[in-house]
Amino acid sequence: HSVHLARRLLQLEKQNSLLVKDLEHQKEQVTQISQEVNYCSKKIECVETINMAEQLFIKWSIF
Repeated sequence: HSVHLARRLLQLEKQNSLLVKDLEHQKEQVTQISQEVNYCSKKIECVETINMAEQLFIKWSIF
């Protein structure tokens, strides 16, 4: 009976180790994606600022 429990414990520890590794990998991916989203958001802000400046330029060029 105790041999069975010991084997089960080892099996669960191995599963836990794999899950911890998988979780760390997922965290790394989330960090990378978050950085990419942040970068893209900043690019969008730049484009919006340029578009606004162009619109103002066009508006004031008419006069």
